[in-house]
Amino acid sequence: MSGATNAGETLRSYDRDGLVIEVEATVSERDVLVHVSEPLTDGGTVTFEGPVSQQGRQNELVRDLFKIRGVNRIILRRYCIELDRAAVFSWDDILPQIEETLVRHYEGKSINAPAIDAVARGR
Repeated sequence: MSGATNAGETLRSYDRDGLVIEVEATVSERDVLVHVSEPLTDGGTVTFEGPVSQQGRQNELVRDLFKIRGVNRIILRRYCIELDRAAVFSWDDILPQIEETLVRHYEGKSINAPAIDAVARGR
């Protein structure tokens, strides 16, 4: 992902065993949108400002994403994750780890069933 990118530009696109993952640039070099073909929430939006933010609402996916060095903030929407990285890290290093984390998370889960049923409840 080195070099200049335009907001809305597709940076990477994968289809891993039926799970479609598309990474989109934003206006900030430190943020990306990761669109997925399976639901992440029950329709709400939830923001995690860091690994200790809203720990009671975090699920395995959120905890695993925060284990990736450089992931600073996570915003979950129904079919999208917005990720913010720390300035000293590169998306070239982080994005493959995000893809693997998403694929692992969805392995064995039924299609069209929300992966995070209750994370956005209690808004």
